[in-house]
Amino acid sequence: MQEALKLPFGFTLEIDKGIPLGSGLGGRRPPPWRLVAANALLAEPCSKTRAAQVRDAGEAVASGSLHVDNISPSLFGGWC
Repeated sequence: MQEALKLPFGFTLEIDKGIPLGSGLGGRRPPPWRLVAANALLAEPCSKTRAAQVRDAGEAVASGSLHVDNISPSLFGGWC
């Protein structure tokens, strides 16, 4: 997000999910709310479409491929 939006600052979040890695329950995957929360802190928040683009780019880097199954419903509604 910092790079994509050319922000002069970054964000640090600590997540304690209590879900073991490799459990098949999303233990490695960061929750979509982190993007929503960071976006809300911006002086000029991104549109939902731009926020999804930023998240998609981060997902592709973090996991090696694009998965929009978590963020799309979180931003736009629908099934998760």
